[in-house]
Amino acid sequence: MKAGLNHTIEASFKGIWIPKKKKSKSVKNKRPSVYTELTLDTGLVECGFKCSQRFRDFFSVQTGIKNFKFNVDMLASAKK
Repeated sequence: MKAGLNHTIEASFKGIWIPKKKKSKSVKNKRPSVYTELTLDTGLVECGFKCSQRFRDFFSVQTGIKNFKFNVDMLASAKK
């Protein structure tokens, strides 16, 4: 990866145009996902927090709200 980056930078300085490579959808699926058991002590970054069904289920159990939904304030706090 580093060699490829060096090659791209060097070519750029020489005025050589290098087209961007398109990422295939299969590459995205091959990336390992962060999967950590969720507890009240689990950090948001550590567990790969996303507003997904996994987290809605977790918060549903913790809050006792059957159909838990993230609200705007919660999303803003998570992004910070």
